[in-house]
Amino acid sequence: MSAPDLRRGACPTLLDPMATGDGLLARLVPARGAFSPAELAGLARAAEQRGNGVVEVTARGSFQIRGLTPASSAALAADAAALGIEPRAGVPVETGPLAGLDPSEIDDGSRLARSIAEGAARAGLGDRLGPKVSVVVDGGGAVPLAASLADVRLDAAGHGQWRLGLAGTRAMASPLAVISADEAEGRVFALLGIVASLGRAARGRDLLAGDAPRPPRGSPPEASPLPVGAIPLRGGAAACRLVLPFGQVSASALGTLAEEAGLLGLRDIRLSPGHAVLLIGEAALAEPVRALGRRLGFVADADDPRLRVSACAGAPACASAHLDTKRLVGALAALMAPGSATVHLSGCAKRCAEPKAAVRAVGTDAGRVSLDGAELSGADAVPAILDALRTHPASRRGRAA
Repeated sequence: MSAPDLRRGACPTLLDPMATGDGLLARLVPARGAFSPAELAGLARAAEQRGNGVVEVTARGSFQIRGLTPASSAALAADAAALGIEPRAGVPVETGPLAGLDPSEIDDGSRLARSIAEGAARAGLGDRLGPKVSVVVDGGGAVPLAASLADVRLDAAGHGQWRLGLAGTRAMASPLAVISADEAEGRVFALLGIVASLGRAARGRDLLAGDAPRPPRGSPPEASPLPVGAIPLRGGAAACRLVLPFGQVSASALGTLAEEAGLLGLRDIRLSPGHAVLLIGEAALAEPVRALGRRLGFVADADDPRLRVSACAGAPACASAHLDTKRLVGALAALMAPGSATVHLSGCAKRCAEPKAAVRAVGTDAGRVSLDGAELSGADAVPAILDALRTHPASRRGRAA
């Protein structure tokens, strides 16, 4: 195992964790795209033993284990190997977690994504590209990757056609062409090869000239809210989508969820964009799994106010953060009115991975909260943010709906 990588722009992995405020952070995505219930239960128990007991699913759907040490991170990697979990390697080529299973998807991108990933590995592109360079192959459906940023993306256009775009989400990427699946692999490789030729600091956006095409006016919104609860699948199956509150949960709760899901007869568990897990099995099992998720503290209902509140890792998890963001957003969610607008709290001025939100607050160097130009103490911040939410037009629309 190499020393933890502290370079900005580096990506933590199971074998190369990253130093954070609460120890080392390891991240993984399973190579086969899913865990068995036994695998995830075992990994959660290992995370509980080796780390600080907190695990996360990121906005993009990666699994994170917090609070590791150099010795315990090596032990965790050995635990994962003993469980038969193989982490994804090489250039990240992402497709929807329900690709090939979802009857509502426009096209199944799983085979195309697999072909691109295998070709990139044969070409050695993983060694020539920066660690954050990624490809998205989005077939649409109930859990799409519309909001996922990508350097190169392919979005299903129907009838076997794919929209090729550069540098962005589905709505914001610069459109290049509409091509067939047979053309797609070569076009993606050509673009990645140009990025690689510019050095490991280069990204897809570096290929855009000032007059590069932009999405036309009237483009679709960034993304619709992702479903919570049961999602019908092909063949009489269903996925139950459970969201981790504010992106994280105790390793103990996740381990119990996986163990009990296995006892119910679920066959696999997938990581979902939007800080969630998808538990897949017979359709009749979706409601029992949903009830299990509620009992363990997961978000299992679309009207749960925790879905309207987000935060960065905050202190003490992030050494740069000035606020315990998770504690503050927990207090906010408990007091928010139904139909409220969305709110995001950043622990520092960097505003890492800040999503679109109606109300945004930021931690200051003095450990206070900046909101609309005013600096507030932690005690004053919650009522002030609630007032801002009550008067925001998005809240009024939500209450009217």
